[in-house]
Amino acid sequence: MSSIVCMNKSKKLLPLILLSLSFLIVVPLVSCVNNKMYELIRIHIIANSNSVQDQSVKYTVRDFIVDKLTTELQSAKNRNEAYSMLEQKKTYLNTEVDKILKDKSKPYHSNIDLSYEYFPARTYEGFVVDAGYYDAVLITLGEGQGENWWCVVYPPLCFFSQGNLSNFEYKSFLLQLWNNFFGRN
Repeated sequence: MSSIVCMNKSKKLLPLILLSLSFLIVVPLVSCVNNKMYELIRIHIIANSNSVQDQSVKYTVRDFIVDKLTTELQSAKNRNEAYSMLEQKKTYLNTEVDKILKDKSKPYHSNIDLSYEYFPARTYEGFVVDAGYYDAVLITLGEGQGENWWCVVYPPLCFFSQGNLSNFEYKSFLLQLWNNFFGRN
């Protein structure tokens, strides 16, 4: 009779043990994936106004910035290195954007700053970036009262359509977690 009681207790304990183990595996995994999201650096360009000319200038600035930052950040090994590179290039980028504004006969200047701001959720080529606060390169043109354009500058998720994927390394967070847990590299 004692073996029957023991068997009944083990049947009841098994689901509890499995649930506990699942919790111990899933919570760190979700935390790991969410922490990776905040290794992103966003880019946000705000036009002077919604006039056709100011919106056109915003896209000219966007194309310049995409080209420069794709080249500049290609060698960054991680988010901190990319952020440091952006800090060093901020004055240069501001000067170059002001040249674009002058060439387009705009009576206003740009302001480029590194900030921490809220972004809504966005999908880039099937990859969802959660809504939340992110470090960002904020480029304000003139009064900054117009429609904006935003994306991810590091890693270059918004540049997929530009064809700059040759040096982009894809990683599976689940595979990395699995390999770290079981000691495989």
